[in-house]
Amino acid sequence: MLQKLLKDLNELNLPLGEFVIFGSAPLAIRNLRPCRDLDILVSPVGWQQLIRLYPQYLRQNLVCLKKGKIEIFYNWPGFSHKEVSAIIKEAEMFMGFPFARLYYVWQWKKRSNRLKDKKDVELIEKFFGNKNNRPPISQLG
Repeated sequence: MLQKLLKDLNELNLPLGEFVIFGSAPLAIRNLRPCRDLDILVSPVGWQQLIRLYPQYLRQNLVCLKKGKIEIFYNWPGFSHKEVSAIIKEAEMFMGFPFARLYYVWQWKKRSNRLKDKKDVELIEKFFGNKNNRPPISQLG
């Protein structure tokens, strides 16, 4: 499923450095769990490129663009625009695509109250093997 989603994402022709794959896909690329869709955070440049091509809709109080199983966001709950820029800038490359560092995914999911996010927090903490219930500080940079 992830391979197909990445192929679809590639068709958007977003320039590297203007987007990052967020949500559950950073877990999927590390074989921690599968994902069914892609959540993409884009820079202002990326947003302007896509806003003319895809319809906007509201998802959980966030304006979003959608193409198939890809949802594209300009902002994300709990992160400022400056933090979103840092998440994009500090992305880790897998298979030629920028994925958010697990630290940022953990940070967001830790704040969430959804059951699936709590399970993801456990998966990330287990992945790092950290008894302090957070990824090591080295994941910040």
